[in-house]
Amino acid sequence: MKYVLYNFELKKETALQIPICSRAFQYNDGAFETMLFSNGKVRFLDSHLNRLDKAAKVLHLELPDELSDLETLGLWLEKLIWKNQLKGSIRLKLKFWRSGKGLYTPEQNAAEVLITAEPQHENSNIIQTAGFAETVCTHYSSYSFFKGPNSTQYVLSGIEKKQRNLDEIILLSAEGFVSECLAANIFWIRNGMVFTPKTTTGCIAGVMRENLLRLFQSENIAFQEGAFLPEALLKAEVVFTSNAAGIRTIESISETKFAVEHPIIMLIREKLINT
Repeated sequence: MKYVLYNFELKKETALQIPICSRAFQYNDGAFETMLFSNGKVRFLDSHLNRLDKAAKVLHLELPDELSDLETLGLWLEKLIWKNQLKGSIRLKLKFWRSGKGLYTPEQNAAEVLITAEPQHENSNIIQTAGFAETVCTHYSSYSFFKGPNSTQYVLSGIEKKQRNLDEIILLSAEGFVSECLAANIFWIRNGMVFTPKTTTGCIAGVMRENLLRLFQSENIAFQEGAFLPEALLKAEVVFTSNAAGIRTIESISETKFAVEHPIIMLIREKLINT
């Protein structure tokens, strides 16, 4: 029997009842965080809570007390994992949305919370084929840095990726700058420097992205955030993606080939991924 954590009560998934008037269903009035539980802890839990708190402020949501403390939340997540008898790497999804009814103007700001746990299926470290999106682009806004409000653009990107038989799709901003991948941030290396799009291109402010930039700074690795055209990306030696699950290198974008290993990639795996 599978269990979920709903408003910090363990419930059987089959017994979960969310009313049709829920603002999550009616208006997508909320956001979510995807986290990885590995080696006995949630990776970058403090970073996830920080982004969650910033998202709640933008959405004018009042989060429950359980989401304000690392230790308390960590214990609840461990209970959920234990109840589901899960082991190894585990994917946790924390969804929060505004409680109550109302039309576009909400009646209240208290948040409801749903947390689920699933085994994390391992992917290959190498993405074989990628291409630039042709039907969807990103747009910068006060809420483009977190997950949830812009889900439609990622669903449509996923459909395009499937139709074109790609392993990954790269989204450009409305201005034509490289922004991000379907469910990951994008980085590339050229002449010993790491490049990544700045969040004003409309990309998600990924938790792994944040910790990668912190690592580059501490290890004195040159890096640059900016607005880069696709031509700059195609001149890279190595291209890689990052999300909560880890990093993956891209072998080819259209007809352009890239290396799949690099000393910086090895350092990232040693310092951030395999810890």
